[in-house]
Amino acid sequence: DVNGLDVRLPVYLNLAPNYDATITPRWLSKRGLMTQGEFRYMTEHSQGQFNGTWLPNDDLTGEDRSLLNWKSNSKINRHWYTSANLNDVSDVNYFSDFGDNIDATSISLLSSTAGVYGRGKYWSATLMAETWQIASPLVIEGNEPYRRLPRLQFSAQKPFARWFEAGMSFEAVRFSHESFDFGNPAWARRYDSGNRLDVLPYIRMPFSGSSWFVTPQLGWRYTDYSSLEGIPVDNGAADSVSRSVPIASLDAGAYFERSMNWGGQDYVQTLEPRLYYLRVPYRDQSDLPLFDTGELTYSWSSLLRDNRFGGADRQADANQLALALSTRVLSAS
Repeated sequence: DVNGLDVRLPVYLNLAPNYDATITPRWLSKRGLMTQGEFRYMTEHSQGQFNGTWLPNDDLTGEDRSLLNWKSNSKINRHWYTSANLNDVSDVNYFSDFGDNIDATSISLLSSTAGVYGRGKYWSATLMAETWQIASPLVIEGNEPYRRLPRLQFSAQKPFARWFEAGMSFEAVRFSHESFDFGNPAWARRYDSGNRLDVLPYIRMPFSGSSWFVTPQLGWRYTDYSSLEGIPVDNGAADSVSRSVPIASLDAGAYFERSMNWGGQDYVQTLEPRLYYLRVPYRDQSDLPLFDTGELTYSWSSLLRDNRFGGADRQADANQLALALSTRVLSAS
């Protein structure tokens, strides 16, 4: 009804053992001739793929329409690698006009990320950047997530002495966003930009045997915001705030199993009780920004984690005990 007759003819080009291409002319009788292309490559330490489309002077809109995507992974050494996934679309109606399945037509936001990632025996690290582009007319401009330019993460955990492990989670992010003052009180704590530093050192004692474990853990979370700009600052709020809170937990469980026969087949059935206690004192966080944090969907894992929020902007207070019991039936073979 909109595009008219839609015909595509892919042409595969086997250019070399380590790279190839596919060129796909696509004729839309009411819009014109679109060219789609895919180029894939592999080297000793990297692999990647370019995808793109180009429709010059769309007969219905009179505009050029396009989509570009580049995915790449490159190994630096045995600990470090780079990864990129960059996207750009010409306009907010592209996916609704040219998508041929529900996954494509329902895209509302496009993210672009690039970074350096590392992992060792006791540590992991990330330095990356992330931006967003609105890809649907249903998303109001200024309602996309914050850009993170850049984001530095580091985590480490290492045993010491006989029964102790020490660890730390560290994150430093620069958030930025286009100004979106709609005069709506619901946006009162939304900022245009700001820096966030989140540090969580902890110490734990992982006692365990062949069929049980008990792990007490004590940590201290410190979150600091600086260089805040936007509506709250304009209204006289401070341009720097912080939060500091202790987090204590006790995680314990056991593992029982028994052999069983069902329908002539041998199985192993497990019985796995688990107890999790969490204590986090209350802190007033109403003056903290909300950059990338929301309440997580309640699930089985919610019983056994130390925060019901995803992201560092909110730390839930708690004085709660969770009791869980699960069982599994496994093939004896």
